[in-house]
Order: sequence, then C-alpha cells, then structure tokens
Amino acid sequence: MVAELPNPALILLLKSATQDPDICRVSVLQTLWSGYGQCLRYYSLQNQEYRVAKIISPPQAAEHPKGWASETAHNRKLESYRVETAFYTRIQSQLNAPAFSAKLLFQYQSRDTSLLVLEDLKYSGFSVTPTTLSAQQCQPVLQWLAQFHGQFIGIDTPGTWSRGTYWHLGTRQKEFEAMPGGPLKSSASKLEKALFCSPYQTLLHGDAKVANFCFTPDFSQAAAVDFQYTGKGIGVQDLVYFLGSALEESEQKVHFDELVDNYFEYLWRVIANKSGHQKANEVTADWRVRTDIACADFHRFLAGWSPGHWKINALLKSQTQRALKILAD
Repeated sequence: MVAELPNPALILLLKSATQDPDICRVSVLQTLWSGYGQCLRYYSLQNQEYRVAKIISPPQAAEHPKGWASETAHNRKLESYRVETAFYTRIQSQLNAPAFSAKLLFQYQSRDTSLLVLEDLKYSGFSVTPTTLSAQQCQPVLQWLAQFHGQFIGIDTPGTWSRGTYWHLGTRQKEFEAMPGGPLKSSASKLEKALFCSPYQTLLHGDAKVANFCFTPDFSQAAAVDFQYTGKGIGVQDLVYFLGSALEESEQKVHFDELVDNYFEYLWRVIANKSGHQKANEVTADWRVRTDIACADFHRFLAGWSPGHWKINALLKSQTQRALKILAD
C-alpha cells in the first residue's frame, strides 16, 4: 500500500503560520473527513521535537463514503472543528490525570483555514494504537472517561456542543428519516429526552471510539485525541460507544456488564473525592439506569445511517429492547 503524501500547500501554510521554515520529516497521520484537510506529523528543527499539525482547509465540494454529504453535514463538520479548537484553547489545560490528552502548542485561524499544532503523543509515551482491546486493556480508558466525566459534572464549558456526541438526534435528521418504521424510530425523541433530562450533565468526549485513544506500551495509561464532538451529556453515552468499538462481539457478551461496573467504580471514586459520597451515589445511580437508553440511542443513529453496520449485533439489539421497555413502563 502506497503511503499518502502530505499536501504541499498545507506544508507551506504550516511553515508560514508557525514561522518555522525548517520543518522536515513530514508524514500523513490521517486525511480528514471528506478531504477537509490532513493531520500531519513533522519534526521541528527550531524546537527540536516531533509535533502533530491538524490542518483544516475544506474543499469546495465534499464527498461522503456513505452518501451523507450535504450542506447540513458540511456545517456540522465546520462547527466540530471550531468546537475542537475551543476544547484545546479553553479546556485541555484543566484536565487531570489519568485523563491525558495532547497539549496545544500553537493555534492559527483564518477565514478559510484552521490549524492546531499539538504535542506528539507518540513521543510522550503513548505509542500504542490498537484497533481492538481485551477487557483488561480497556481499563485505562474506563479510568480516563471516569476522570473526564467526573471532573466536569455541572461545569459550564463555553464553545462546546450544547449536546455532545456526533450522533445525537438534533443533528441527524436525515439519518432519522432514513430509518425504517418501528418502535425504535417512534421512540427516538423519548430516548434523547431520557438522556438529557438527567440532572447530572457533564462534558462528553463525544467520539470515544478505540481509534481515538493511544496507550503506553504496558497499557497502564491512555490518552485521547479528536475532540470535535465534545459537549454536554451523561457519561454512559461515551462509555457504551467506547465498549462497542473496542471489543469483539464475543468479548462484549462476556465482559460488557463487568466493564460497565468497572467504569462506575472509577467514577464513584472521582466524584467522591471531589464532592463527597452522597453526590457520588446520586450520580452513579442516575447514570447507571440510563445505560441501556444510551445503547438504544446509538442504535437509533446506526439504524438510519448504516443499517447493516457490524455494531448492530445481538447484544445491542437486546439492550435496545430493554431500553424500549423502560420507556414503556
């Protein structure tokens, strides 16, 4: 497979904006959604270190692999990059261990282009990027999520989405319309309300899939990337999405409930240390009963966006049925 080449125009922009003309060893980490730019790794001779640059320069016409390109999708994506910039400029420095993420080193914004220069997590010890995890390897991410969620309960976070996650109903009306009729579709607004009526709203990562975490070689710590959909919600929305992305279906059947329990143990400790045992009991009880609701809400998105997706497995279907029963009772 031929490695993708960096866009020369983006390299020139990077050199000019950072006033770092001797950038070298440039490689492509990722091409952004629908050709909206590139994520580059490069070596800065000026600073004697590797860095990562996320350069957003949207094309005139976007394409989506599943046919969902539209003005709505385009505007949602542009807003997501503004949210990510807000996260790194206003929130990232507040994070406490073990919720590690890259430090912002430089930020640039023009009418048509956005640039974030970040610490290269690979050279900060987070060099492992697996596509699947064992139950044990999930633990540092559960600790990461518990710390992140516990830290921001009830905290205002300007510049982030009023409702976090990339799949929430308010921004996915086309996918909703594409759903087949049935109990899941007719219950969509009730599912959303059940999540957002919780009095314990916090800050979500919003796209907490395994691909957005990197690990130390011994899997004792994790760091997160890609904060485009961070915003308000309840912790189980990130939790169930992560577990569905990280574990094979056979592993989910065996370990899903156990890992949910692990997350709530970590979360309880974070909240208890910050706000006391009573608050920890209240939050964990409130979120726990909404776990199946969060599963069903993500199923609702998949059912319209990609109805044959591998994540719509037997476990997710059973979780959805339990959620619909909760709503009916």
